[in-house]
Amino acid sequence: ASLARAALTLCSDLDRPVELGVLGGLSATSYAAELREALAHADHHPIRVSAVAESIAAMAGLIDTVDDLVLGGWAFDDLETASDEARAEAQERGREAASLGIAALLPVSIGRTGAEAIVRADADSLFRRIGHPREIGVFGTLEECQDRVIALAHAGITDLRCIVPRAPDVHD
Repeated sequence: ASLARAALTLCSDLDRPVELGVLGGLSATSYAAELREALAHADHHPIRVSAVAESIAAMAGLIDTVDDLVLGGWAFDDLETASDEARAEAQERGREAASLGIAALLPVSIGRTGAEAIVRADADSLFRRIGHPREIGVFGTLEECQDRVIALAHAGITDLRCIVPRAPDVHD
């Protein structure tokens, strides 16, 4: 209730929409539902609720309560298949599939060259824990990354949430 009140105040003060993101396994389902109920009376701008699905089971539970389902690249071997499964599950539950946003949470490393992208990604210890952008994210030169993003869009990913390297620019 406190978070909902704060979000409604922020939304009113900014005079623009706000999105709240929920993270946390299967408990995210009940928390997102409670948050959605507390926000049901947003008059001016609707507040969007998104949640990170850490598994297929968590994904299925969140479909009824969130505006955007966020799929972590490290949790799903194939984001395209997971996106299809989420939309199919939404339709099975009576929800219009187009009303469910499917976002991908991905590590990203873009460089002027492939070598620069590698240096940036290798310098960030977070990528050693969640996965290298080359394997599970958006990686390479600008043109290569554009191709990957276009492929994700064609697969039904409507939004990207990017984890960028905490590394300074690499100087030639």
